[in-house]
Amino acid sequence: MDKQTHTLGPWAIWCPSHEGWRVVQRDDKSKCIAVVTDGRSLPCGADYGDMEARANARLLAAAPDLLAALESATCPPWVHNAANTQDIEALRAVAVWFGDWNNKVRLPAIGKAKGE
Repeated sequence: MDKQTHTLGPWAIWCPSHEGWRVVQRDDKSKCIAVVTDGRSLPCGADYGDMEARANARLLAAAPDLLAALESATCPPWVHNAANTQDIEALRAVAVWFGDWNNKVRLPAIGKAKGE
């Protein structure tokens, strides 16, 4: 697989004018990754169409977090071995590992994509 060459995250959304929602680097708003509009060139916050454009911008801004969540979802080798055992402590370790990943990585990435 090619080395990642995308703009490093975290990304955020910002709406400076009527030009649409900008997906920017969170710490440097001058670094614009994408501009998302509903095709009407309305000021951000306008009623019709803007909610969809904002949701699309949020989803784009969450891309680095979603990529990181997917990359971190690779199970350690011991997880696969624990599934084939009667060792309750090994199974408990799997549950703790998954719960930790779920709460610290998966759910925050999904929340950012949904604007929560």
